[in-house]
Parts: sequence; structure tokens; C-alpha cells
Amino acid sequence: MMADAVAEDLVAKLATTRIAILFGREASGLTNDELQKCHCHLQIPANPDYPSLNLAMAVQIVCYELFKHLSLRDTLPPPWDRPPANAEQTEGLLRHIQQLLLDVGFLDAANPGQTMTRLRRLLTRVAPDSTEVQMLRGILKELGRAGSASGAVGLNDSQPRD
Repeated sequence: MMADAVAEDLVAKLATTRIAILFGREASGLTNDELQKCHCHLQIPANPDYPSLNLAMAVQIVCYELFKHLSLRDTLPPPWDRPPANAEQTEGLLRHIQQLLLDVGFLDAANPGQTMTRLRRLLTRVAPDSTEVQMLRGILKELGRAGSASGAVGLNDSQPRD
């Protein structure tokens, strides 16, 4: 996403969500593991002949875009009726999904591919609230029980840990 769109999205979420903005190391950026934890990735277009920005320039651009959208804040529609689930709740849901997908053989533990990365991106884009996360976990729990009772789940019938 571009800086303007990210700033608009962040300002809309400020009333209900704690937000952190991460900037990578000047020499090497963020690691793949660090990027996996981010809910969105920001791109700042630059001159193709010199596509690199230093850290201070990147911070300045992001802060400016936030400032622009904060000044428009009063014209934005009100947030959803409940705040989005926090990172801990979302991570618990993702672990629950992963365990069930391993149990039913959808995921190969040795070679999981990008399934969980894509599911993480989906959940952070949708931003379910804590009630929705609990509802999804309840559905997963019942699906796990049903699969276990029918013999479909056999690898690990234990409840995923949070």
C-alpha cells in the first residue's frame, strides 16, 4: 500500500486500536520474520534511478501523511461497533487454525507453504473483533471435535494452546 492509503487507514482505526509503525534498519530493512508480524506493508515510491530512501526520509513521509489525515479526522465515519481483536487474540486464532489444518492433513508440517502467511494477511485485512474471533474459535473447536468423533482427525486431537 502507498503511504497515503496506509495513513488514512491508520487514522480511521486510532479510536479503537493501538497502532505501531515499524521502520526497517537503514542498511537492510526488516527481516522476513518481522515482516510476517506486520499487518500491512507500506511502499514509498522513489526515483527508479535511486530507489532507496534513508530512514529519516521515510519517517518524515509517513508522519506527513498521518498529519494530513489526522487533520481530516472529524470528517471520517465512526468506527465499527466494536474494536478489532488485539494481536494476542488474532495470533491465538491463527494457531488454532494451523493446528486444525495440521490435524486434518491440509497442512504438511514439514512443508506448510504460504497458507498461514496468506491467512494472517486475510485476518489482519478483515480485522475481526474479539467476539468474532471467539466465535471462529468456537466453530474450529466444534469442527475439530466432529472430525475427531468421525475419525477424520487423528494426528492430534488436543486443543490448540493459546
